Amino acid sequence: MKKITYFCTQLHVPMEWTQMYIKSLGEMSARSYVLLLKESDGMRQVPIVIGEREAMAIQYSNYGRLFISQPPIYSVLFNILKANKIQITQIQITEFKEGTFYAHIIYKGEEAGMQTISIGDAMAMAIVAKAPLFMATELVEKYGTEEIPKEDTPPMEETPNLMDSAIAEENYELAAEIQEELARRKKI
Repeated sequence: MKKITYFCTQLHVPMEWTQMYIKSLGEMSARSYVLLLKESDGMRQVPIVIGEREAMAIQYSNYGRLFISQPPIYSVLFNILKANKIQITQIQITEFKEGTFYAHIIYKGEEAGMQTISIGDAMAMAIVAKAPLFMATELVEKYGTEEIPKEDTPPMEETPNLMDSAIAEENYELAAEIQEELARRKKI
C-alpha cells in the first residue's frame, strides 16, 4: 500500500496519507447519504455520511445534466476558481471528532494555501475539480473495514461485453454504471 508522508500545516504535525477514491453513494435516510471511500492501493473502505445537497452535487457531477437544469454551486465555485487561475490540488480528510470527519482543501494560485471545509463540501469539490482525495492513514486504519470481494464480479475483459449487452437492451443506467466501473478499474 502506498502511503505519503508530509507536514499538515493546519494541524502542525507530520501525517501519513492514504489515497482514496469515491466508490459509491447510497441513500441512508430522507436527507442523509453514505459515501463509501475506498483505498486506491488496498482493500479498506470508509463510510462517510454527507447531506442531501452534497449528494445531489456528486450525482450531477457524475451523470451530467440528466437530473437538474442548473449547475450546482460547487460547479459554479470551481469555474470561478479556474477563471482566477486557482487550482484545487487535493482534498485531505484530516481528523474525526464527535462523530464527524473534518477535511481541508489544498489549493494553489499566486500563492498556495489550505482551507478547512465540511466533509460533504470537500467530497463534492473533489468530484467537480477531479482532485485527488487523501485520508490520514490513522483514520483509514481506525475506521476502515476490509472490502469483501464479490465472487460474482466479472473480470475486466468481460465487462465491455456486459456494457454492449446493456446498450443493446437500452438499459442505459446499467451501461453508465459499467462505464464508471471500467474507469475506476483503469485507475487502480
